[in-house]
Amino acid sequence: MSCKARWAWLAVVVGIGVSGTTAVAQAPATSPAPTEAGREIPRVSNFAGFSGLMNLARGAVRVVAIVSPTSPGAAESVDAVAAVLRDNPSKRLRAYVVMVRASQRDTRLVAAMMAGRQNDRRIVYLWDEGGEVMGAYASSASPAEKPVLSRLYLYGTAVTFAGTPPTPEMTLRAQPAEAGPTDVTALKARAGVMVRDVESTAAAGNARN
Repeated sequence: MSCKARWAWLAVVVGIGVSGTTAVAQAPATSPAPTEAGREIPRVSNFAGFSGLMNLARGAVRVVAIVSPTSPGAAESVDAVAAVLRDNPSKRLRAYVVMVRASQRDTRLVAAMMAGRQNDRRIVYLWDEGGEVMGAYASSASPAEKPVLSRLYLYGTAVTFAGTPPTPEMTLRAQPAEAGPTDVTALKARAGVMVRDVESTAAAGNARN
């Protein structure tokens, strides 16, 4: 599947809306925005659409980051996600960076430019203009997990997303450069253990077959 076709498909997936128990795919309200690296950022219209996308990736360890592209700590958040993936090059580890409009300066174009900072193919960038995903996380977060901006969330393979964000295995908040480097050591280590467990389980299943 070409890059353009892949992101067009993602744009439809993240536009899923839920009415009662029936999920209905909706066309995206606007066309994807190209990044400096040639990628496109699909727009996520609600938390249900985001949940659908996350559930498609069950079977992989997932990292989610909520980022305002113009806020202090934005670049550090994206870099922290990339650092976790670099340390764990498995295809069973994926990341979803949700760019949100937390201020008037946050635009889809600015988000696309920030997304061009890290180009690991396992990172999916999403544009949350209405703050739906950010709002869902903020509503369910414990005091220790606030604020949600510039925060990374680690989820295992068995976690299912539904009406509210599930409890993460671990969280980490990236800090602005002037506050010192963000220590991602523990997050990288935990993600690595989880990935190795998944790969061991998969290898055992293949051996039986």
